[in-house]
Amino acid sequence: MALREPTERDIKSAKRAVARIVSRHERFLQANKQMREAANSAARAIQVPGRRPINKAVREVQAAARFQCRMLREYK
Repeated sequence: MALREPTERDIKSAKRAVARIVSRHERFLQANKQMREAANSAARAIQVPGRRPINKAVREVQAAARFQCRMLREYK
């Protein structure tokens, strides 16, 4: 069975698929970075009392978790 030449439609479809994968990957990296920074901030808030309110650090972690969950729901 010989392979046929890709049509313009095939090429456009492949480009869209690649763009979608790249976009998902970038959002995944963004979500991971946001969670890592929020977790580090919360850890510092706990380790150094009085540096910043722990409640604020907890809210940052919760916001990062919500972002990750929303992103995962979009891409499942």
